[in-house]
Amino acid sequence: ARSLSLPARPPPLSVDEWHACLDGSGRVVREQWLRERIFYGGVSSRARPLVWPYLLGSHDPTETTAQRKQTRSLRRAEFAAYRQQWQSITPAQEKRFKWYRTLKENIRKDVLRTDRTHPFFEGDLNPHLQQLDVILRTYAFFHFDLGYEQGMNDLLSPLLYVLRDEVETFWCFVGLMENLQFNFLAECDGIPKQLAAVAKCLQVFHPPLHQHLVTNKADSLIFCFRWILVIFKREFSYPETLQLWEILWSRHLCPFFHLFVVIALLVHFADPILAQRMKLEDIMQFVNDQACHIQLIPLLQSAEAIYRQAYPHLSKSMRAELSQLKCTAPFSVPPLNKPSTDFVSGQK
Repeated sequence: ARSLSLPARPPPLSVDEWHACLDGSGRVVREQWLRERIFYGGVSSRARPLVWPYLLGSHDPTETTAQRKQTRSLRRAEFAAYRQQWQSITPAQEKRFKWYRTLKENIRKDVLRTDRTHPFFEGDLNPHLQQLDVILRTYAFFHFDLGYEQGMNDLLSPLLYVLRDEVETFWCFVGLMENLQFNFLAECDGIPKQLAAVAKCLQVFHPPLHQHLVTNKADSLIFCFRWILVIFKREFSYPETLQLWEILWSRHLCPFFHLFVVIALLVHFADPILAQRMKLEDIMQFVNDQACHIQLIPLLQSAEAIYRQAYPHLSKSMRAELSQLKCTAPFSVPPLNKPSTDFVSGQK
């Protein structure tokens, strides 16, 4: 993998470059170039509030500037309607509404420990924590089947940090969760199926490591679970996490490139795991200890090299299995709706 010549990584996409990808009416053009540019360079901090809504499906690339402005206004009203549904619940109703009480408490507990060492979220009575709470509760009333699960707070907070707008953050989170919801719905086995696919790929990419994991009953890759659940957020610094996310969202090479990042991490850890003959509990401790001690760019280069060299040699059935994983679902925001602001009448 190291001998493969890969394209040089340019600086992050600038605001000027983003505007150069829009036509005179504001529609996104040169999409293939744009996604490749993001995959190799990421996005500058100033351009992220413009680019992330596009990557996450909140910004329809076919809309003109005027249409987008109108959509944004309608989306703001739709968000307010969903928010009003839970805000209209009276204390008397809440006493007899166990689902909502549990939801409210789970969100409260998780929000209070979300990214508290980051300056944007630190300190008591931080208003951004309240925004996280509002968005997560509103999302639960937007998607009743999913509601709220631990880990969704960690996916939401970087969006709010980048976008700095409650409504825009909500709709980008909707787009993100259209892809990631299967990781949180128990009946879908979203993450176990992805890890099973990784294990099969590892059997091809690194047979000694795969055999060691099988021998030590670690081939379920449970120690990789959080990597996928919160998109490697615990493994890298905050700036690196933002860069990694947008690179993955570009979907330049494939919609399951995050699995090749998992494989690259496993290959990176293979030598000490094998040399020390680590058992499952040792591997879990070792992986935890490596958090924030991994260089992102070399890892991405390794993941790309593995993909380009080894993916074409996977069996047809294995490639089909990867392409059929639910994690390949698009980032998308459902069509505009006009929900009732009243919780009861808003139900089907």
